[in-house]
Amino acid sequence: MTQAPAMPKKTLSALRKSIQHWEKNTKSERSGDLSFGPDECALCKLFYDYSCDGCPVSAATGSCSCDDTPYYAAHSSFIAWDRCDPSSPDIGQLRDDFRRDAQCEVDFLKSLLPEAST
Repeated sequence: MTQAPAMPKKTLSALRKSIQHWEKNTKSERSGDLSFGPDECALCKLFYDYSCDGCPVSAATGSCSCDDTPYYAAHSSFIAWDRCDPSSPDIGQLRDDFRRDAQCEVDFLKSLLPEAST
C-alpha cells in the first residue's frame, strides 16, 4: 500500500483553521453571525484561484471552488435561514437545517486531515 505524501505544514494549518471556522458556524445562534466565502476561508486564502491547485479540498473532489462538497448545501440553508423573518415559527428549523449542513462541511474537512494528525 502506498502512503500518501505528507501535507505541507501551511496547508495543514489552513485546513485546521477552516475546520475551526466551520465548527464555529455550527454553533451560531443568528444567521448574521456567520461568515462564508473565500475571504473567510484559510484554505481559500492560500489556494483560491480558478484552479485551486494544491488545495486539499480540490485534491479530494477533483473540482475547484468547493464544488462537490457540502459547502453549497450549507450556503443554501444559510440563505433560507437568513431570509426568514425572525418572528417566523420556521426560524428554529431553518437554523437547525443550517447547523446540520454546516456539520457535514466540518465532517468533510476533517476527512481530509492526514491520519497522523487526527
